[in-house]
Amino acid sequence: MPTVAVPRGCRLRGPTLQAQIPGSTGFLGERSALGALLVAEASEDASQLLRVAAVHLGPKGESLDQHPLPWLDPGAPPRFARRVDGSWVATFVESRGQGTTRLGLWRDGEVELVGEGDRFEATDLACSAGTCALLTPRPGRVAMPGAEVWLGAEGDPLRAWKRVALELPGVSAITPVALAGVEPPLPGGTAPATSLVVLLAQGQLVFFRVDGAQGAREVGRSPAPHGVLDALGLPAPTAMVHGAPVDDEDCARAPGGPQGDPLDDESPGDDARDEDREGTRAAGGPAPGVGVGRAQLRFIQGDHVVDVETPAPPLRGALRRLGRGALATWIAPLGCRATRRVVYAVRLDEGGTPADAVIPVADAERYAIASSGNDVDLWLQREGVVTWARLTCGVP
Repeated sequence: MPTVAVPRGCRLRGPTLQAQIPGSTGFLGERSALGALLVAEASEDASQLLRVAAVHLGPKGESLDQHPLPWLDPGAPPRFARRVDGSWVATFVESRGQGTTRLGLWRDGEVELVGEGDRFEATDLACSAGTCALLTPRPGRVAMPGAEVWLGAEGDPLRAWKRVALELPGVSAITPVALAGVEPPLPGGTAPATSLVVLLAQGQLVFFRVDGAQGAREVGRSPAPHGVLDALGLPAPTAMVHGAPVDDEDCARAPGGPQGDPLDDESPGDDARDEDREGTRAAGGPAPGVGVGRAQLRFIQGDHVVDVETPAPPLRGALRRLGRGALATWIAPLGCRATRRVVYAVRLDEGGTPADAVIPVADAERYAIASSGNDVDLWLQREGVVTWARLTCGVP
């Protein structure tokens, strides 16, 4: 029986399954797609992808069907989402040389051009109940501050989607972070489709509410000077961030220690956006006198802040919505420069406060997680073995 510790407030809703996969095969999950993974088979040197498909799995782990998805560059995973009918929408990038990329939106084998520009790639893509949102940087011959959101019905052509530019007057360093939520329009047109969008500007997360009628309005800010892991609307804007500085070796930096990059080099949120950084780490703890501090994970909702200690700074993390509240997960080494990694989990109430103690779920090299209502799928990969734990998590 696979060894997986169930987070408090959760229970298994089915047998935990395992499967062997080749070392050249990897997977990504979609935030709300239960029983589905994007599986990619690469060449031995990982220079090209041989086969890519979204795979739907049955209750015994059997493959029910497969849908090819575009993934041209092994180093640029697509953003992808499942539509109401079970089909998929995905982005892909094509290099045009000299740092210029072309971004496309793929549906049912058809491609629509989103735009072209300097390092122009999708930051996030999400769909909910027939409405989709796409988050990108602003396209240009040189990288531009700010972001753009495309919002519309999942079956409508891209030209029919609402396109909204997000800027902050007087601020030049603005980075798109994530889509923290997508809400379909209410029946009868009483309210338009909306999306909660997160930007990073001058060490702060800035939340915008974007709708198909009024455009965008700022709805909140949260400090994130040390880097962001994920954000979600509960429905109030809620963020999971690093609570202490992180150096270039992914160790917590003590006050006055050596300066590292305070921001992750990848946008957070889903598996395509925050695959683990695979730097080489020496086994064991830090040498004396290197300025290593205490690692902390921080949950923020408005002025409410809760800190959780971790053995080392998380490499990546995810907030997944439940019927009420959310399940927070992250993967972190057991200590600074340690090679062993563990996935942790804790439920959050609607105020963004941990409802239980943090549980170390399992050792893993990487993981993916999806939720729908109170049902959660957790995928753990370690030494060529993938474990699929199917959970139901109660209301905090």
